[in-house]
Amino acid sequence: MYTDIHTDFILTPIQAILEQGINAAQSLPYGIDSFPISEYHLQSLFLRMCGASEQKMKCILWQMATDDYQYRYKYLNYQGLGEFSTYASKNIVFQDLISQIVKLCPKFNPQSIWDDYEYAPETIEQERETWINRVKVCRQKQIDHIKRKRADSGNPMSQQEVDKMTNGIMGCPFKEDDFKIHLAASKCRSRISQILEETYNMFANTNFESWRNVDLQNYHTLCQKLIRGCDIVVSNKDNFSLFSNKMVRLYDSLVYQHRNRIAHNTVSYQQNLPALETLSDKNYYQYNYFFRFAIILIVDEIFIRLYRVFLDVRKKMVN
Repeated sequence: MYTDIHTDFILTPIQAILEQGINAAQSLPYGIDSFPISEYHLQSLFLRMCGASEQKMKCILWQMATDDYQYRYKYLNYQGLGEFSTYASKNIVFQDLISQIVKLCPKFNPQSIWDDYEYAPETIEQERETWINRVKVCRQKQIDHIKRKRADSGNPMSQQEVDKMTNGIMGCPFKEDDFKIHLAASKCRSRISQILEETYNMFANTNFESWRNVDLQNYHTLCQKLIRGCDIVVSNKDNFSLFSNKMVRLYDSLVYQHRNRIAHNTVSYQQNLPALETLSDKNYYQYNYFFRFAIILIVDEIFIRLYRVFLDVRKKMVN
């Protein structure tokens, strides 16, 4: 029973909270007379979304600890994760969930969570062509490097040797598994871009646009440059991370710090914030709720997709 409750909660998109908040605001009049309530409404929405995300982390850990007794011991000895509001705590859950999936499916690649994002056949062929051209460029660089190395050593390659090497390297078959990795990365970029656009569309032509018009336009103009799919679910030497270092800094400054200020009501007495340095920063446009909402939705999308894989591989093991 509790497993079903947890699973339903984990798989319910946090976007539903955002949609409810937008719909609730539609009963308010458009214009300056409703502006004073805007910050209260935005803070409430933001905190509810943060809270749902944090509770999902706890539910996911509990589900993993329920299935795996060895992991349960690790879970019970976790210290310092707090409310799961920090990037570090979310990344621990992300990596632990991957580890649990790999136990059941050793060949699992986290990038494959985007596989069900649909591409038209012609788009797949375009991606294949792009990938093949990229591989050819890499192979040509390898050939040029070997030729330079031989030349620098005072033993330049003959034309016959160059032709033989070129035919050998360029003639290697293109690995389908490598293309699948390329395609998954492309799908990740496309889905992240779609989430950013969907976030804008939810707020367009609503009270939020009239309340925060400049912020929403800044978000729409710059979100695709600031938040990119290549910075999501990134591969390290021995593991995967939820975000790249750039996105970690963005999460900490936009989501985590603001979450703490609102949750602990420090804004009520910190009249010196935001500081003049922050206000004069050329990147101050980032400090608005629409970027924050988009980042929370992206985190939620990743965990929903990853948790679905966990459920699928666990079901296959049981059957």
